[in-house]
Parts: sequence; structure tokens; C-alpha cells
Amino acid sequence: VRQDARRGTDSVFYFAHVFDGHYPYVPPLPETDISNVDYAAMDKFIEYTTNRDYLELTTEDPISIDPDLLSLVKEYYRSSLEYVGSELADFVATLKRQNMYEDSLIIVTGDHGEDFFERNFLFHNSLLDANIRPGLIVKPPADSDLDIPDDANTIDFYPTIANAVGVDVPNHCRGNAWMPDRPEEPRITERLLDTYNVSVERDGVKGIFTCAE
Repeated sequence: VRQDARRGTDSVFYFAHVFDGHYPYVPPLPETDISNVDYAAMDKFIEYTTNRDYLELTTEDPISIDPDLLSLVKEYYRSSLEYVGSELADFVATLKRQNMYEDSLIIVTGDHGEDFFERNFLFHNSLLDANIRPGLIVKPPADSDLDIPDDANTIDFYPTIANAVGVDVPNHCRGNAWMPDRPEEPRITERLLDTYNVSVERDGVKGIFTCAE
């Protein structure tokens, strides 16, 4: 960012993929002392994972797991996300120091959330909201006419960015730019493991369907 600012570049694109909030959820320094991480507990935790039939998991009795183990794993997860947050805050501060913040379109999101045995699902195998609705933060450019919806879809990022920089949206792109006249469409999320499952949402109502093989 500093190099681009020194060059006086008018148009730049940055993509940063961070992996710290992913399993095994070991928070990076300085969030935690690595020597105190309970790696044995993390190995034990992953033994609970399962990819069994979607409907079977949702109708079975709750999986029995040591509550202390679950609490520890969630603590590591939260610490990892706090670390990511601190790095993002530093990035935003850098943009501000270089006078690039006001004109920037910033999108912060995740490709999924995480399940911690809600309805027996672990990691990111379900179509529950905690999984398929990861956090989303959008800072539009100054004087922008972006109309950011509450139910924004990741599929809309590409056309939104293309529209913001004044280029045509490619024909193969299926999303819609965040503009006041965008068409209203259902929100669709797919899951393909042992079976094919699809979540379809419209007007605050969601149905999850399991398709036969």
C-alpha cells in the first residue's frame, strides 16, 4: 500500500486471503503463547467430525462431547478471529495514513462460518446460518451510490467491483451488482458431501432440501 501511494497509482486492487480462523484454530502470536497450546485436545476434537447423511445428523440425539474441550476450542477460535481483526484494523489504518481510505471500496468477508456441533455439525458442513452467513463488512467509496443489501451474496462481489471501477461485467458472471435496480432473487447455498443439499431463502424464509442420489 505504501509503495502504491508513493507511486501515485490511481487504481489498485488488493486481495488478501487469511487462514488464521481455520482449524486447528491455533491463535498466532502475540494472541497466545504457542508453548501453552493444547495440541492433544485439538487432535481429540477432530475425532468427532463426521460426514454422515445430512438428515441423519439433524435428527439424531446430540453428540456427546466434553464441554471443557468444546469451550477450549471455541476460545482458540475467538482468539484467532481477534488476531485477524487486529490485522485488518492495521490495514485500514494504513489506507487512512496514505490518504487512500475515502476512495476505497473495502469488502471483508469469509467463505463460510463454523459449526461447533449445532445440530451435530462440526466445522463447515451444514447449511445453518452460523455457517452460510459469515460476517460481512463493506465500506463503499466516498460519494458512492452502492445499495448494499442486508442479505448480500458473495456471488455479487464480482459484478459490484466491476461496476464500481467502470468496466463491463463478464457474461459468465451470474451475480448482480449492488445497485438500486438489481433484480430480487432467492439466496441459494449448496452443500455436496455424501449427499447433495441446497438451501433456498427468500423473504426471511429458508428451506433446506436433500436431493436423492
